[in-house]
Amino acid sequence: MIKNEMTKEQFADFMEWVKKTYDLNKTALGKRLNTTQQNISHFLSRPVSKNILKKLKDEFPEYPLFSEKVQYVTDKNKDTVPVPLYEALVAAGKGEVPIDNLPEKDIISFDKKFLKYIVGVSNFDSLSIVRAKGDSMNSQQNKTEDIKDKDYLLVDNSIKDGNGKICVILMNGELRVKKLNYDLDGTLTIHSNNPLFKDEILKPNETEATVEVLGKVVWNLSKGMV
Repeated sequence: MIKNEMTKEQFADFMEWVKKTYDLNKTALGKRLNTTQQNISHFLSRPVSKNILKKLKDEFPEYPLFSEKVQYVTDKNKDTVPVPLYEALVAAGKGEVPIDNLPEKDIISFDKKFLKYIVGVSNFDSLSIVRAKGDSMNSQQNKTEDIKDKDYLLVDNSIKDGNGKICVILMNGELRVKKLNYDLDGTLTIHSNNPLFKDEILKPNETEATVEVLGKVVWNLSKGMV
């Protein structure tokens, strides 16, 4: 939870959330906070001032890193959704061999409003949680899409269109988490955020590799967003 300080990385995450949730750009957010677009832009390169942080909390108390109420929870009731946490590692590297019929390690219940309005999912029955392994999805620059070793990832298994998305995939029998990009000719580029890892390019009819999209990563539980 953000209390008295907000880093530039946390503000970048907030900007993505406010754009996704309320379709507010820098100019619109500046007007809502009674400040300028230039000031909003400055906070992407330096810590947020205490005055602006207070305004953000007053205007957007539902933001999950501001609120103690709108969070994922552990109790079960009619307002929560139980999501299975699987004993499975999805490699942000060369791949982790999955186990057939993966056992559930635990159940974590989420507030329905959190899932619907903050995460942006509504197909609650298709959610699952896995854990990342490796550092190929970590740019080392604290970018919003970075996934670090041992991060817990919330996955929407109903989303099979992986183009332009960070997804959990099954590639040649191995579980991986990567960003996917498809060209018009069907060429698939498997991208890692870490520049030390080269893109893998799979051209149709020129590779024997098989790739199945298991779902899109919709939330990084260890950080806040993806």
